[in-house]
Amino acid sequence: MPTKLSRRKPFKLSPLELLNYKSEGLVPSLKAMYSDELVACVRKAYKSDIALYKRTIGAENLFAS
Repeated sequence: MPTKLSRRKPFKLSPLELLNYKSEGLVPSLKAMYSDELVACVRKAYKSDIALYKRTIGAENLFAS
């Protein structure tokens, strides 16, 4: 059974541990961690930020725009 993450310590692994896993190809891609429902929630919550990023770096450089 997976360990429940807490608000105080939401991550089980340190950034260095994640980097080591990623360098070995063991961390899921960003797209794999977002469902369509979660993308919709993020779009709604960060609508103005996403608009700014689209204007400054272009929509083609965003994960899901």
